[in-house]
Amino acid sequence: MQTLELTGGAFQAADTRAAVGPEWRSLPYSLRVVAENTLRQDPDGTSVAAVARRRGDAVPFRPGRLLLQDMLGLPLLVDLMAMRSAVGDAGGDPTRIDMTLPVDLVIDHSMTINHWA
Repeated sequence: MQTLELTGGAFQAADTRAAVGPEWRSLPYSLRVVAENTLRQDPDGTSVAAVARRRGDAVPFRPGRLLLQDMLGLPLLVDLMAMRSAVGDAGGDPTRIDMTLPVDLVIDHSMTINHWA
């Protein structure tokens, strides 16, 4: 990470192209996005090299937010809560199920009306 001093203040920037190296030119755009996100999560660059190798290695990926449609989003949120409960019931630490990622839930179908007028 580099610190850029600008008129409005200091900003952090990651040079993904330098971290990936010459493989940058051959990476598909989607993997460039994954490489940038990986560099932000793992500043030493070891995981960025895994993205550039394209062998399917696990890398840290944490998007800025999730956009979920209600048909799948609600069951996902319920599953996360159930996983936390199951881990706690088994004697584990429920905070290991990280639920701090911002989620936007989109409801795009008609809603049931129980009472009107």
